[in-house]
Amino acid sequence: MYHKRCAVAEGGNGFQNWECAETAKGYSYLYIISSIDCLLLGRDERCYNPDVTIAYRWSAAAAYHAAQLESPKRSTVALGKFIRKYLDREPASVIDVGCGTGANLHWLRDCFGDARLVGLDINDVFCRDLEGIEFVQQENCAVSELGTFDVGLSIQCLSWLDAYERPIQAMFKSCRQWMFITSLFTDSRVDSINRVTQYDEDFRADSGSPYFYNVYSIERFRRFCLANGAKEIMAQDFEIDIDIPKPEHGLMGTYTVRAEDGRRLQISGPLFMPWKMVAVRI
Repeated sequence: MYHKRCAVAEGGNGFQNWECAETAKGYSYLYIISSIDCLLLGRDERCYNPDVTIAYRWSAAAAYHAAQLESPKRSTVALGKFIRKYLDREPASVIDVGCGTGANLHWLRDCFGDARLVGLDINDVFCRDLEGIEFVQQENCAVSELGTFDVGLSIQCLSWLDAYERPIQAMFKSCRQWMFITSLFTDSRVDSINRVTQYDEDFRADSGSPYFYNVYSIERFRRFCLANGAKEIMAQDFEIDIDIPKPEHGLMGTYTVRAEDGRRLQISGPLFMPWKMVAVRI
């Protein structure tokens, strides 16, 4: 399988659509921004079919997930330190709800010793065969149907849902000791429900629009968790330690700007991205 970098997909974690396919000598080639050939189609035999020309329409989210398996994001590194700060004993089992390719579990596995690691996602194309990680595909990500786990993870998922209450309640039913969550949170008494629509150069909405970029009140979230059985909630801002240039495509995609005090603020499109890491002791 031949691969090359797709310039559109390199523009960060914006969800613009892209297509890369061509036929040469009767073979189809899929371009993925990764050195891992056909990463997200490894279970699709059509990817290797020499008799057909395949045109797949993917979003840059696919390339974004693929790149995570090559090196950890700075937010994943920070989350590992945050987990070690609070996790007081080695868990027997860990589940990552909305795991994508399993990259976060892969890079965080040292936090959990010899624990059983399970990744749950609605998309079985994203789920990869990574050593030591079990993948489960469910259309509704019904974590409560999988039994109980010592630790539950929800990493950069909640802000892309229409609401967090039902998913978090489901995790409370399944998690015995801790939940570790990263999402967009504000210290204000405000929930900002943001629907984002992206357009091509002719202002045609992309196929995934609209989608959410919600920012939730951390205090309201804390009270919700306490009402559902949490014993303690600790939150910490994620302050990125690298500069990220602004993408040129004019769509959603994280970049940084410097505040007067020297901190790097994360922006995506027109939105400020106030990431927090949250530890919920159950």
